[in-house]
Amino acid sequence: MSSNNPFGPFDFEQLKKMLEQLGLGDASQLNLEDLLAQVSRMGQAGGGAMFGMTNADRDPDAAWRTTLAAARQIAAEAGGDPELTPPERAAVVDTERLAQSWLSAVTSFQETGRPARAITRGAWLEETGDGWRAVVEPIINGIAEALQRGAAAGATEETDPLTQMLAPCCAAPPR
Repeated sequence: MSSNNPFGPFDFEQLKKMLEQLGLGDASQLNLEDLLAQVSRMGQAGGGAMFGMTNADRDPDAAWRTTLAAARQIAAEAGGDPELTPPERAAVVDTERLAQSWLSAVTSFQETGRPARAITRGAWLEETGDGWRAVVEPIINGIAEALQRGAAAGATEETDPLTQMLAPCCAAPPR
């Protein structure tokens, strides 16, 4: 941290690196107004709860529902979630049939026996959400534990109360 920082102990370089690591691209080109608007929309999509910061003691699934609501919002903003037309559904079935005819001859995997289906983005989120949750929650908990250890190691008299206050917000609630 630079000792000549006019904003005191706040490290904007560290914030810039964190935003870039979160996939927000070049932080020097970041439009803060757009970022705040996106965060606001995500909060509204989750019923006011943002980034899983809900009362997990009362409803441990609230954070996951908030996550799915935010994902649906982002998917809708990325081009809508139109229903598939009958010709589009037929094209998916034909494509799957063609792929199976090639794959069956060169792989040892058995066909699933289930018919091919074309679904919307929202339906895909709903149908695969439990599987993603099983993958994502251990990662979230690992990151939260690492953040807590790192924050505790670097805690000062000034930052310790903030660290203690935010620690429960980081971890995924127990189910």
